[in-house]
Amino acid sequence: MYFPTLPLLQANQCGELWWLPYVGDIAFWLVYLSGIAILYGIYRLLYWLLASLYTWIRQ
Repeated sequence: MYFPTLPLLQANQCGELWWLPYVGDIAFWLVYLSGIAILYGIYRLLYWLLASLYTWIRQ
């Protein structure tokens, strides 16, 4: 499992490419958090569908 290191801990070895690790970490966290948000939304949608179906059957 890859977890991005803190940018402060990374040595400045590439000179002008110092911003690349920052961009990589930001992209990783954006993908990670958006994936969690999408899964949570799908879970909420399925839960709402099951609850509405249950109440519709009960009537």
